[in-house]
Amino acid sequence: KRFTNKRLETTLGNIQLDNFLMVGAGWTKTGQAVQTLWTMGAAAVVVGGVVLNKQRGNEGKTQDMLTSGVSWNYIGLKSPGAKVVADRLSIYQNSKIPIFANIAPNTQTLLKDIPQNLTLTASMLNPYVSGFELDCSCPNLNKKGLFQDLNLLTESVEAIQDITNKFLTLKTSP
Repeated sequence: KRFTNKRLETTLGNIQLDNFLMVGAGWTKTGQAVQTLWTMGAAAVVVGGVVLNKQRGNEGKTQDMLTSGVSWNYIGLKSPGAKVVADRLSIYQNSKIPIFANIAPNTQTLLKDIPQNLTLTASMLNPYVSGFELDCSCPNLNKKGLFQDLNLLTESVEAIQDITNKFLTLKTSP
């Protein structure tokens, strides 16, 4: 049975959450663990990073433990692509689980094509999510200075907002 308590309820934009715990991107890159994470107590689940087209993640060692309870990952933007993730999320279309999609452009996308790439990704996921998290801090993207250009970031945000009125936030580095 899922634990809830009225005192823990909050809202994010116009989305009602039954507590403050959101599971961040990376714990279920493809949406396969949404139900499990929600049942375990997460108020919302962030799926992804989701990119438009299938791509491999980083090569070599991608996860390890530094010390007991402290881990790191360098998985990269490994993704089966937006269509596969959308198909997996379609089973939640009428559920009460708040799902957010962390979206990013494919790593090989030309800078001029990024807003269109993100719009196509968001369009595929839009029917199945409560909102979007635009990944502006992935080191795999920032290698080429992505989103350090305010005009590119603005154009990308506006392109996503043109196709949806759902909650949109930016994931940035601390």
